Amino acid sequence: MRAIAELAGCSPSTVSRVLSGNYGNVRVGRQLREKIQKICAEMGYEPNIHASRMFSKRTGIIGLVIPHGGDGGLHDENLSLFTNDAYEALNAADCRLLLLMFNERFVKRRDHLSLARRREVDGLIVWGAVGDSNWLDDLASAGMPFILGINRAAGYPCIYSDDHAGMAALVSHCRERGARRFAYVDGSPVDSGLRRRGGFLAAVGDLPHRILPGDFSLSAGRQAAVTLAESLDDLPDAVICASDRIAMGVIMGLRHAGVRVPEDVLVTGADNTELSEFAHPALTTYDQMSRECGRLCAELLLNSLDTGAPMTSQILPPTIHIRHSA
Repeated sequence: MRAIAELAGCSPSTVSRVLSGNYGNVRVGRQLREKIQKICAEMGYEPNIHASRMFSKRTGIIGLVIPHGGDGGLHDENLSLFTNDAYEALNAADCRLLLLMFNERFVKRRDHLSLARRREVDGLIVWGAVGDSNWLDDLASAGMPFILGINRAAGYPCIYSDDHAGMAALVSHCRERGARRFAYVDGSPVDSGLRRRGGFLAAVGDLPHRILPGDFSLSAGRQAAVTLAESLDDLPDAVICASDRIAMGVIMGLRHAGVRVPEDVLVTGADNTELSEFAHPALTTYDQMSRECGRLCAELLLNSLDTGAPMTSQILPPTIHIRHSA
């Protein structure tokens, strides 16, 4: 570093500030920054990452915790959208993303506390929190900054879509189309699923309705369609589904039973996954704003790390997409 400073005609501390990106209250001109970076490139110099971390007290790494299997896992399109925009925001701040799988072993081995104690990451983004919040309480006690995405837990800061409003808007739309008898195919008993069911129940009010069990999956929708088709003379006017996957399963199952969508029954989904627009018929749904949630989680966490500002929850209004299924 002293050799680079001599070649650049500046102090070693200036070189350190440019390489770490930690300028404090000192201003370093663009030309000098570029000169230092050019000299480093010509000399093939890379700062020692461990020494850099010791100096800056930062790792430059943010962990993303996702649930294993079930309704989570890497196959989930909402997670893919969330992660993409979170990583873009982190990358713009020269941070890396470390993917972490939440499962029984993660909690049993207390991996979450090891992350805090060994300073492996600067903070955590928790997508789709499931189970009890004890491990989150542990993180808070250990001083690990974290923010939740999609599912709320124990009052910790969370960025999520207003699923209650999204479901209410879809029920209202179906009522405007003449629907008076409803069925709801439920999702899993996680926070986002409970918000969606609550939005449906609030909007349907005293109108006749039934709730069928489900778990956010295609197979749950097909099974619900089988149940509904057992009494074709008593079909609901509209089937409101807790996810797009459920809705597409319902449409497939109803079609197999000779029930037409939307002519005989209106069907709506939730999430606005890519396939929803290309389903047959195209699915009426709402966007749970996964991309925006991911970006905001990253930005708020980074801002808190930089400034010490507390993170607060934000609720994003969903975008309603009226298509051909309802």
